[in-house]
Amino acid sequence: MGPTNRSPEACVSAGTIVSAETNTVPSAPGTWSPVNAPPAPAPVPAPAPAPAPAPAAPPTSNLPNTGQTRTGNTEVDAYLKGHNDIRARHGAVALTWADDLANAAARWASNCVWEHSRGKVGPFGENLAAGTGLTAAAAVKMWTDEVSEYNPARPQYSHFTQVVWKATTEVGCAVRPCTGILPGYPGPVNFHVCEYRKPGNVIGQFAENVQV
Repeated sequence: MGPTNRSPEACVSAGTIVSAETNTVPSAPGTWSPVNAPPAPAPVPAPAPAPAPAPAAPPTSNLPNTGQTRTGNTEVDAYLKGHNDIRARHGAVALTWADDLANAAARWASNCVWEHSRGKVGPFGENLAAGTGLTAAAAVKMWTDEVSEYNPARPQYSHFTQVVWKATTEVGCAVRPCTGILPGYPGPVNFHVCEYRKPGNVIGQFAENVQV
């Protein structure tokens, strides 16, 4: 089950740890503001075997990076399909893949830090997701499942609104295995980062960019 909060809070579902985070942009283009929802207490993972296989050399708390950042053809196809299937249902044109955005996403993912880049990799929109064994398709679905929470009469930013934002035309994503980046869960997760151009979630522009 995907989280419904905007803060970097871990959620537990049947022994699987998942979490997500998104950006919002004020009306002035190029000026970035992180999401500052009050953090909730991090839950304790259920006492179950880790659903993701352990790496050959068990990581420790001072070795958070457990693998290489990657975006293979399988991931690219999954990211694009996940985005474009729901964009088609909400009146938005299909996104195209941008290698420079994927490279920016890979640079940020390689830090294995559960927070937004805040413009450090470029003036892009950004969605984050992390979870044990989380695939590209599942990460995008976790974001787009937030459609049920969107009220056009009182629009609020979310992962969903960035995914379907009409003015956004390009996306690039990356995933990296990381350990100990989620509050309350010290184990390994797949850390997904997607960067968007033009950035979505611009305050004051929801009516023309989010169709429900």
